[in-house]
Amino acid sequence: MPRLMSRSIIQIIDAADRAVAQVEREQQGTGFTRPGYAGAGLAEPRRTAFQVDSLTFQSAGPNHLLARITGEGTPELDDVDMLEVLLFLSGARVDGRAMAEALVGRFGNLGGVLNASTGQLRDLDGMGEMTISMFKAIQATLRRVLRAPLEDPITIGSWQALVDYLGLDMRYERVETLRLLFLDRKNNLIRDETMHRGTVDHTPLYPREVAKRALELHASALIMAHNHPSGDPTPSRADIETTKQVQAALATLGIALHDHLILAARGITSLRSLGHIGVK
Repeated sequence: MPRLMSRSIIQIIDAADRAVAQVEREQQGTGFTRPGYAGAGLAEPRRTAFQVDSLTFQSAGPNHLLARITGEGTPELDDVDMLEVLLFLSGARVDGRAMAEALVGRFGNLGGVLNASTGQLRDLDGMGEMTISMFKAIQATLRRVLRAPLEDPITIGSWQALVDYLGLDMRYERVETLRLLFLDRKNNLIRDETMHRGTVDHTPLYPREVAKRALELHASALIMAHNHPSGDPTPSRADIETTKQVQAALATLGIALHDHLILAARGITSLRSLGHIGVK
């Protein structure tokens, strides 16, 4: 998992844990019960206190994982560990470890789980609305965190920020999706739009549509990006030819095509770096 993503999730987990604790404090004496226990006719699990630095936590869940998250530095938790913690914090009425392993088995990794649709998550036994909402909130938060560096001009120095931002969603998409990032004369991001969503191996791309939208947004340049659900980021002949057509259409309007990125589970490819986009 990318270090930035790991730090962001840790911050979200910490905030979520504080919010849950606050709600429980406010609801004391009002008949409130933690989801999945007394409200479902079950006995509350025995809670165990454990110490991390100067804080004491009361937990019925994966104490050793929570302790590592709240300790100093960035914990080296794998995807199953992180999902087990999230399931616990969401109050899911499941065996957290078994469900975390099932989620990784179904969607491949943590990124795939967070990018799964609400419908796909609801299809799994034991996945409650609170857990699904937490996953979607984390995904939306990560998108905002990773988008922030793009508010500055997109330069070689922010290339990794661009890749991280696009990769959060696109590397784990189950169907081909075309994204366009429209830029102004200083390479500031004007708009990030999903142009098309296709099938598992194809999404339509019409150069005139791209050029028309760039004019509507008064863009001076753009970056194209699409994913390969197969996991292989190698460009197809159609990818290369379509890219050249888009570049030609934009060039007639004085608009630059900076790059076309192909994102997949096994990597990311830049068509400019492969020499398929000419430097004007």
